[in-house]
Amino acid sequence: MRSRMKWFLVSVGWVLSVAVLAQDTLILQDAVAMALEYNQGIRVAYNDREMAANNATPGNANLYPRFDANFGGDISSTDVRQEFAGGQPGIDVKGAGTESWNGNIGLTYTLFDGLGNINYYKWLKEVATLADVQTRMQVELTILQVVTTYYATAGLAVNVDITRENLDISQDRYERARNRYEFSADSKLSMLNARVDLNSDSVNYIQAVQNLDNSKRDLNVLLGQDPASEFFVSRQVQINGDLDLQELLDNALVKNAELLVFQQNVAVAERDLAVAKSFHYPKLDLNASYGTNQTFNEAGFLLEQGNTGYTAGLKLAIPIFNGNQRSIQVKNARIALESNQELYDEALLRIERDVRNAHQIYRPNYYIYGMEQQNLE
Repeated sequence: MRSRMKWFLVSVGWVLSVAVLAQDTLILQDAVAMALEYNQGIRVAYNDREMAANNATPGNANLYPRFDANFGGDISSTDVRQEFAGGQPGIDVKGAGTESWNGNIGLTYTLFDGLGNINYYKWLKEVATLADVQTRMQVELTILQVVTTYYATAGLAVNVDITRENLDISQDRYERARNRYEFSADSKLSMLNARVDLNSDSVNYIQAVQNLDNSKRDLNVLLGQDPASEFFVSRQVQINGDLDLQELLDNALVKNAELLVFQQNVAVAERDLAVAKSFHYPKLDLNASYGTNQTFNEAGFLLEQGNTGYTAGLKLAIPIFNGNQRSIQVKNARIALESNQELYDEALLRIERDVRNAHQIYRPNYYIYGMEQQNLE
């Protein structure tokens, strides 16, 4: 038993010494930088923000005229037989060919639609702003996870050292108790108790190493790295002792990303309502085109015909009745606006509560930290 335990401790010590030489120390600033560059959730958020920005254009809101070029043609072969009154000679042609070619360039532009296209453009811009704020919130949440996991890993690394020291002490105690028992200087019960403590400390040490390895893998995933990557974390912690509650509240109510998301949802809902109201107004479109149409016949009196010219016109569509769908859209948009406003008000209260609770936890713990520093000295 004694020789096996020594071999176990020597082996574990050798593995840890090799790991120390192979691992690099990861400081918190580098961990945050890696997460910003490689975290998959942040990358997806950046893509969503880019797509929303791409959509927020006047052309996507139909504020620009639409130009279309159309070309077509038909070729046919038919048997033609025609008889005319007044003694005119008839026509009888087998497989007479006919060709028809046409092409035009058309313009369509909405002159008025109840400001629907303008409000839709503003809606697209609000959605783009919302995506930007959501990206910021995703970044902040990820950084929070990185910082929390980083310091948790540092704490678990310290716990591994402590359990290792306890294991060394228990090993030494067991060896002394065993020696005393062998020389009849102590009872067997003392030796067995020391062995139980040694086994318990061995289990604690193994579990501490496992917890540290799991925390490292969690941090690697947040950093977008291979879960098996090895590293050390710095155990130096800088604590800000100057946190004013009112300043924290003021900053949170103005800059908090979650609150800004709810605020932006209200702005998007307001634009939704404006777009829904525009459906009640008439829509006036301008249409213009320039085109040509050419036809060639192998049989008949009209062997060739061509038309080329301009066409322009206005189209007015007046909504009269569509089963109250437009009214329902307006009502639902108004309800959605009220709901988003309620959610924003709720977020205001919740964030103020969270800041106050966090500060209330911070103050006594910072005091305890100072007392423990004195005790350590």
